[in-house]
Parts: sequence; C-alpha cells; structure tokens
Amino acid sequence: MNKTVNNRDIYEENSYKVIVRSSDMSDFQQTEAARIITEALTIHQKETLVAKTVKAYFDEKHGRAWQCVVGKHFASYVTHEVNTYILVHIGQNT
Repeated sequence: MNKTVNNRDIYEENSYKVIVRSSDMSDFQQTEAARIITEALTIHQKETLVAKTVKAYFDEKHGRAWQCVVGKHFASYVTHEVNTYILVHIGQNT
C-alpha cells in the first residue's frame, strides 16, 4: 500500500539531498523520482530542461500525463491521479 509522507523521507543521490515534503507515491517511485531528478539536475542548468527530462522519463516509464514543475518561485494548480504526486526539496530549492 502506498503512503502519504510529510517531510521525512530523505534520499541522497548524485551529491544532492532530496527531501520528500509530500507524496502519495510508492517508496520505489519516490526513490526513482529522486534519482531521475538529481540526474537531470546534474546534466542540465536550465530548470525547463530539468522539468522536461523528468516528465519525459515518467511519461515513458509509467504512462503519459505526468506534470513536472521546477523552480524556486512558482505557482501551480494541477490535477493528479492517485499515487502519482511528489513534492521534493533539494538544497535551497523547492
């Protein structure tokens, strides 16, 4: 069964510390997301390319219609399927 976490799961990948602020994803998908996010941050400097990379991976691996928002200052209002939501904090960025 998937769980909702709040500010307690921490993953360290590729010299980044990824703190899961909120999620209803499985532990496997959270770890997978942390890995893909940090790989994208290592490769790309632009936030739009990080978001595009993460979305493309999850679309390919888990079916289409994923949303990905990256940045220090942003607002969003999206609908998501059950067990597909994760909000992470990396370094000083959320």
